Amino acid sequence: MSIEIVEATESHIPDIVELWREFMDHHKDIDPRLPMREDAYIGFEQHLR
Repeated sequence: MSIEIVEATESHIPDIVELWREFMDHHKDIDPRLPMREDAYIGFEQHLR
């Protein structure tokens, strides 16, 4: 297995946001002190841009 590190571009943003959503969903099940709004991904996507 090899890993290639590339600079993120606009085309990577949907995949990054999806990974972030999965990460946050996992953690909300572990720690209920991390509630998420349903539209929190929008703010994260804006942050990336």
